[in-house]
Amino acid sequence: MTTIRSLLDDVCAGGVLTVGDLAQVTRTSRREVLRWRYRSDTVRREVEKRLLELRAVVDLARQAMPDRPARTWLRSPQPELKGQRPLDAVSEGSAYLVIDLLRALVEAAAEAATE
Repeated sequence: MTTIRSLLDDVCAGGVLTVGDLAQVTRTSRREVLRWRYRSDTVRREVEKRLLELRAVVDLARQAMPDRPARTWLRSPQPELKGQRPLDAVSEGSAYLVIDLLRALVEAAAEAATE
């Protein structure tokens, strides 16, 4: 069973995301995120859903690229997302678009490695 604390630790590992990023994606304050992370406060169902989506995005980003480029990629406008930043897409409930894009990047990297 995944706790909120371990979920937040997972998405912040390697410096890919910050507390500020988590606050942005969950549409809450940094202070609230810190309460979740260090005091294991409970979260609303919608916030938990968004955090789980974010973990899927971060996991795929780490498969596609090293942590530093993943950090930059998540914060940068992407043409495949019509100029939207991946973190903004997740925040707005469109994590599936980011996940699809990252899956394509992972597949392309795997194909390039076998050539």
